[in-house]
Amino acid sequence: MIKLRKSLQLLTVAILASALVVSCQEQQDVRPDGSQVNLYEAIENFDQEIEYYGYDTEAGSSINGRKYGSWKRGKKDWYSKRPKFRTLTVALARTGLISTVVRGDITVFAPTDEAFAQLGITPRNVGQIPNLKEILLYHVLGSEVYSTDLTNGCFATVQGEEIRVDLNDGVFINDAQVIKADIKAFRGVFHIVDRVLFAPDKNIVEIAASNDDFSILVEAVTRVDLGDALSGENDLTVFAPTNDAFIALLGELGATSLDDIDDETLKSVLLYHVVEGKVCSNELTNGLRVNTLNGASFVVDLDNLSLNDANGRSSGLVTSLLNLQATNGVIHVIDQVILPPLSSIAGIAAADDNFSILVEALDRVDLVATLDEGGPYTVFAPTNDAFIDLLDELGATSLDDIDDETLKAVLLYHVVEGRVYSNNLEDGLEVPTVGGGMFTFDLSGTPAIIDARGRTAELNTDNLDIQANNGVIHVLDRVILP
Repeated sequence: MIKLRKSLQLLTVAILASALVVSCQEQQDVRPDGSQVNLYEAIENFDQEIEYYGYDTEAGSSINGRKYGSWKRGKKDWYSKRPKFRTLTVALARTGLISTVVRGDITVFAPTDEAFAQLGITPRNVGQIPNLKEILLYHVLGSEVYSTDLTNGCFATVQGEEIRVDLNDGVFINDAQVIKADIKAFRGVFHIVDRVLFAPDKNIVEIAASNDDFSILVEAVTRVDLGDALSGENDLTVFAPTNDAFIALLGELGATSLDDIDDETLKSVLLYHVVEGKVCSNELTNGLRVNTLNGASFVVDLDNLSLNDANGRSSGLVTSLLNLQATNGVIHVIDQVILPPLSSIAGIAAADDNFSILVEALDRVDLVATLDEGGPYTVFAPTNDAFIDLLDELGATSLDDIDDETLKAVLLYHVVEGRVYSNNLEDGLEVPTVGGGMFTFDLSGTPAIIDARGRTAELNTDNLDIQANNGVIHVLDRVILP
């Protein structure tokens, strides 16, 4: 998925770059009636005084060296200015990008002369800036995107990297505020921003290490040697708990410091916050089950803007601190540490009186250790009532009336390799079991399993997706037979 995403981004850049060979005169030939200026002309000739309610961008704390979200942006007030774009237009000319802007069907986030001047850049020296063309292309989207099209999340630029859009308190693109939006031109639109945009230059670990509010997270990552894994080239998504989140967890556990948590558990908890690939907030959907590098999953609850972990605990997404861009992925800040399942399949069954007959059967045929230490497995677990019904069906009085070989075959018929969550089930899906047999899902009504003998066992819809540290449990109302 990552390679495909990168390929599509590079293809977009290549398509737009090909427009450089087309002259401005050709663009003029296809302009409808000359009544609307092209995008370059609209930027070059912009002459309006604008008033906006924004922040003193010189004040405030930062993450990754720049101000994100509403993280202490500074004092908010009304400002008026008549922005100019001489530095930007000179930069476009120096890099040969004027024809790209003219032919467009694009969106430009246009930094003012004042924005460039904050960096010591003027029309006279802008041509000396290294990687100027890449910087400019990072301000360009490959289609016309108006303010009404923007959502909190990430948008791919023609440079290849993504920008972060934050609509929680104004409109921010990365750390730059949009101070005038939706300036329409022929085949394009531009939005005025008060800062120059830069692609991410720090990896996930470097971003966390650069902010004191993540010092406990960095300490934990360092202790269990995950720093290299979170600093690599492959894209990752990290749901990052703040120091306050870790302090709350320690209080919940009755612990005084991270030293009270063993390395194996700590590593398991940290990996539960990491997802393979880059997943921005605008790619999250309500009820989405997210698989983590821990192996277990959590569920996204957009109604409450939170994550529901394997233990039924909820952690809020800090909406002003989502989609923090890193060179190797994205960070979303959360206000509580989420916890993976800590008990095994066998441990969960043993702790629930409704599965006492199942546990007795597993113990008798020496399968407890398999479901305690092996896996990952998915177990379709019959309740005590299900076993009692089976004994009645067979005319037996207890499990002692079933020989060990038959009992073991029946139990293994309820076990599937890997984690199979309820959202992975499909009507008519045939599933191979660890015991070697197959059963079929029937989702035409109440979710059910049809076993090898044509018998139907219903899934308890209130007890699906019970997560263990080595798999998943779904509760059945009947014992299925191979």
